[in-house]
Amino acid sequence: MEPTSPANDEEKSLASQHDEVKPATPEFGDADAIKQLQLVGVEHRQTTTISFSGPIPPPEMLEAYNKVIPNLAERLIVAFEEQAKHRQLLEKSVVLGGTVRSNRGLVFGFILGLVALVGSMFLIYIGRDISGLTIFVTALVSLVGVFVYQTMERKNERLTRSRTRAERAATKKGDKQ
Repeated sequence: MEPTSPANDEEKSLASQHDEVKPATPEFGDADAIKQLQLVGVEHRQTTTISFSGPIPPPEMLEAYNKVIPNLAERLIVAFEEQAKHRQLLEKSVVLGGTVRSNRGLVFGFILGLVALVGSMFLIYIGRDISGLTIFVTALVSLVGVFVYQTMERKNERLTRSRTRAERAATKKGDKQ
C-alpha cells in the first residue's frame, strides 16, 4: 500500500472537481432538462423579448392592450393620428416660413441693389465719377456674389442629401443580408 501525503490528497481532490460532469444547458423549451436542473438546484429562467418597428404596435399587442384596458388600442391609434397631423402641420409651417423668409430676402436684396445702382448713377450724373463707379461696382459684385453663394449652397445641400440617401440605402441593404 502506498503512503498518501497531504499533497497527493489535495491533487486528487482538485482533479476530481475538474472531472465532474456538469449538466448541459437545456435547449429552449426542453422541459425534461429544466426539471433535471431544478432537481439539482439550478434555477432556470426564461426571458421573452418582443419588439417591433414603427409607430403602431402589431395587432396581437393591440388585442392584449384591449384586454387590459377596454378601447386602449383605438385610443393609441387616435393619439398616433393626432401626433402625425401635428407633426405634418409643424413641418408645413417650417417650410412655408422658410419660403416667406427667402422671398422677403429676395425682395429686400432687389430693393437694396436697385437703390445702390440708382444712387451710383446719380453720383456719376452729378460729376462724382469715381464715387459713383465704386458704388456701382460694389453693388454689382455683392449681388453677383450672393447669387453665386446661394447657388453653391443649394448644390452642396443636394449633394449631401443624395449621399445621405445612398448611405441609408446601403445600410438597409446590408441589414437585409
